[in-house]
Amino acid sequence: MNDSELLEEESEESRSESFSAPAPKSSVPKGLTPAVLIKALSGSVAGVIIGAAGFTFLLKYGLYAIVLPGALVGLGTGLMSRRASWTFAIYSGVVGAALCLLLHWKYFRAGTSFFEFLRDLGDLPTDIRLRMAAGVFAAVWFGRGRHS
Repeated sequence: MNDSELLEEESEESRSESFSAPAPKSSVPKGLTPAVLIKALSGSVAGVIIGAAGFTFLLKYGLYAIVLPGALVGLGTGLMSRRASWTFAIYSGVVGAALCLLLHWKYFRAGTSFFEFLRDLGDLPTDIRLRMAAGVFAAVWFGRGRHS
């Protein structure tokens, strides 16, 4: 082998190395398209509606099922998105927490303003706070989704 052949071989190797470099990461997570977002949001809205209606229905029969709304928000988001996403999990947890708080305030503290209710949130009995936390945990767990 002469010097020119070695130089050609080294230049081919350097070109192949430059092409094998990893592509820059996109700021949008893989598989998170507008269609997936719309499906996840529609599942979330369905979970809010069914969860609030289910909570109201069960409350008429004396059952305090505050876990149900959060769990259904997470289920709707996770099932409709058909993706495993921590973004959807956090979103479901926030929506589930807000829904649990709004429902408890609506049915048990309607005489006060919502901000007064939030200020006095620490005065709620421990079992109610634990049930709300379980609803938020269920929203996050189910909202995470699974690999399709």
